[in-house]
Amino acid sequence: MWALVAVFGLLLAVQAVLFPTYRSPDEPAHVDMTRAVRAEWRWPDPGERRLSVEVTNSWGLVAYRPWDPGLPFDRRLAPPRGERLTFADLGPDRPSDIPQQMTQHPPLYYLGGAVVLAAADALPFTMAYDVEVLLLRFYSAVLVLPLPVLAWATAWRATGDRAAALVAATLPLAVPMLTHIGSSVNNDNLLVVLVAAMTALLAGVAKGDLSARTAVAVGVLGALALLTKGFALALPPVVAAAYLLGARRPLLSRFWVRQVPAGGTERHPERMGRGWGLLGRRGGAALGVMLAGGLWWWVANLVRHGSLQPLPFVERGVPEGFTPDLAWWAPFALERFASRFWFEPVTVPGGSTTPGVVASLVLLALVGAAFAVVRTGATRADLAVLCLPFLGIFAVVAYGALDLYLDTGAPRGIHGRYTYPGLAGVAAVAAAGVVSLLGRHRRWAPLAVLGVAGALQLQAGVWTLDRWWGSTETGLADSTRALLAWSPLASPALVALVVLLAAASAFAALALWVERRRLA
Repeated sequence: MWALVAVFGLLLAVQAVLFPTYRSPDEPAHVDMTRAVRAEWRWPDPGERRLSVEVTNSWGLVAYRPWDPGLPFDRRLAPPRGERLTFADLGPDRPSDIPQQMTQHPPLYYLGGAVVLAAADALPFTMAYDVEVLLLRFYSAVLVLPLPVLAWATAWRATGDRAAALVAATLPLAVPMLTHIGSSVNNDNLLVVLVAAMTALLAGVAKGDLSARTAVAVGVLGALALLTKGFALALPPVVAAAYLLGARRPLLSRFWVRQVPAGGTERHPERMGRGWGLLGRRGGAALGVMLAGGLWWWVANLVRHGSLQPLPFVERGVPEGFTPDLAWWAPFALERFASRFWFEPVTVPGGSTTPGVVASLVLLALVGAAFAVVRTGATRADLAVLCLPFLGIFAVVAYGALDLYLDTGAPRGIHGRYTYPGLAGVAAVAAAGVVSLLGRHRRWAPLAVLGVAGALQLQAGVWTLDRWWGSTETGLADSTRALLAWSPLASPALVALVVLLAAASAFAALALWVERRRLA
């Protein structure tokens, strides 16, 4: 188990360096917002802030242009590390004319990053701009690092099956886009770990855990999620559904079902009120803590700005003559969503969506198998609860994307990464499907999934090297030299990370090989 966490952490660390500075979704804006909070320790109103000149001036150093992925890097143009500029060198710290759209989000992720930057101020040296971005990438990686453990805990609490739990822990390693986003400056990462932790608790709630401690923990995690990103608004119904399911479980049965000598049961209606009362108190406590702790941010937006999530820089208005075509938009959106769930789209040769769509269909088939072939300790209702965070966030994403399409005429806001907060639950359900399908061969499932994960990550890494660090005239050796030249890490440190990743992967495979004897 912990070997898998080590592999996941090293994958995140390597990918933090593998992708060039700012080549992650909205990364320049996330970096600027974090630096703004560090500088002023306050949160600007929607539309108040523009990107800092310090940040926009750094774009040219890495050939970054908004809305344009840019060209591969030439190692001959890489500035020596000792001569790379700091953000202060790139100043002054004043607004540019480029909007800062991240004010639409709550501040929790950026506050954490600002604390990291404040701690770095105590270092005896000043960081170059690319090293500072790398530090914030590592901050994100640390946030998302517990995901395999949380997927394991979710599957274990739902199924009680050790093989399924290990498969669930391994599945996050098989999503290259997840390790890319997890190692970039992006507020998705804090939401991922908060919702994953909540899902692990709700797996127990659905099984009958109606303890006060669990209810408070669910509420606190939900409140923090609401203070991180708007997709958390999909979570209150998920919490309510989990507690309603918990009413059917053994913990409540002790309130209204009594064993009788003949071996049957005798219902006690007078105790049912006590059971439902406990359900109401615990579920109400979880929702109360969640909404009181986090909903105030969104209510304040509604009162002050007339919208839950003001988007002052989104230009509404469709082109002249535009007619919505939902028969075209729906399959296009699904294909794009599925592809972007697995791979960074600009790295896939030819922009093909096929690899991501195929991987999504395989995952969907495994989830379906879990419901069709129930051979673990989880019922179909248990599995349904684990899927709810993913489905709820997917519904919010789909609604927002459709709204943008109808209002602007452009297919925007469609990205699989938005549903990563629900990945722990989906991984647990897919793992139940894997072990149910394999039956007596289930002991090989974790090792097989690790092998698939390694193949997907290796392919994605080759694509990334070719896309960003090479060209049609160069090979992987030249691409690797370009990466080493531009990397904010010194070459020995980067090589050491790759060697450690290979060693940790081999050790994890060996550990799963040994563990298979206990899974028979």
